[in-house]
Amino acid sequence: MATINMMKNFGIELDDIDMTDEFGTEWIRKEYTYKCPSHNYLNGWDKTDTIETVYLGPKTIYFYANNETGEFESVFRKHELPDDTMEPDEETTLIAFDCGSDPLAAEVICDYHNNFMDSNSYQHEVGAKTVESPEGYENFDYPYPIHPDELYDDLKCIWDFENKKVILHKQTNESVIGDAPTWADIREHRLVLLSNTDSQYDVMVKIDPDGDDTAEMKAYRQLLRDLPEAMQTAGIPRIYVDSMYPRTTLIDFGQVLADGDPDLVADEDIKFP
Repeated sequence: MATINMMKNFGIELDDIDMTDEFGTEWIRKEYTYKCPSHNYLNGWDKTDTIETVYLGPKTIYFYANNETGEFESVFRKHELPDDTMEPDEETTLIAFDCGSDPLAAEVICDYHNNFMDSNSYQHEVGAKTVESPEGYENFDYPYPIHPDELYDDLKCIWDFENKKVILHKQTNESVIGDAPTWADIREHRLVLLSNTDSQYDVMVKIDPDGDDTAEMKAYRQLLRDLPEAMQTAGIPRIYVDSMYPRTTLIDFGQVLADGDPDLVADEDIKFP
């Protein structure tokens, strides 16, 4: 387990930040730490790093928590609260949350913090981690350390009335990436990608059988054929396989989509199947 200090990567002097917003809301600066999975993206909680960072945002935020479930949706600053003329809601309780008491929770549920990141001059350095694929296939890369906003789902956090705290809801690989395809799904998709290049490859072989492009297409098609076995042999979790299909510059996937759907516009930067 490592300790990673993110405060030195903000690219700005924290002492220079105005500790209020345009509405006069009082801000606080609170350093804190949180645990972050050190492998397997969002599912690797058995091994974690400790991340040192800072919350810069409103001192107090407000939300209406359901009296039975503790669920809440919108989070407000004081000037955004409904006025006193509105009839009280008997099913919810207004919570005034002290962000300094739990800056991690404030980071997750509050949308009004770290406004300095909106500046055009702001540059935030962040690292990355990789789930490595077999040779010839794409890796699954993700920013690291993972920000609390990505680690936790703010829409599923609840208020614990008894202990007077926010209970955070962890995201999972499945909740962010989607359900993992079955190996049958993967084989079927592989066959579709192969069939999509059948005609193109036949023409290339006839016109220029020894050409570089023909060789690249042949290698790409072989990687597709080998993909299910290669991934299983390497022990790649199925949830990452959709990100690891081989790529080739000979296929403009953006144009393929645009040709099939008049509402889509070709994107020359997309060059993967």
